[in-house]
Amino acid sequence: MGYMTPDMYYNPDKFGIEIVAEVEWSPPCYDFDLTVVWVDKEGTYYWASDSGCSCPSPFEDYTQLVDADSGTKWEAIKHLTEELNTRFREQNDYAAQQVADAMQKLAGRP
Repeated sequence: MGYMTPDMYYNPDKFGIEIVAEVEWSPPCYDFDLTVVWVDKEGTYYWASDSGCSCPSPFEDYTQLVDADSGTKWEAIKHLTEELNTRFREQNDYAAQQVADAMQKLAGRP
């Protein structure tokens, strides 16, 4: 996609959503490896993951809500915890703290 096409990460308002939580799975180093959770005005949560080097923009190919998974905030939290367990069979303090921070933000929302 290009600069003229809105994406869910940099232009969430174009989709009627807002970012409520982000997980960076490893410390950034000229790359990104993100899972982001959004919510719309009706309370539907959306989440998606994207990764890449510093050349592409995060979620530049996510140009429709149907490109992301959707459900309740509890389903979003479940996804984050399952993703943490899948990606890191051993302890990873950085990722675990990112997930804990995201869960805290999500749990406090309606």
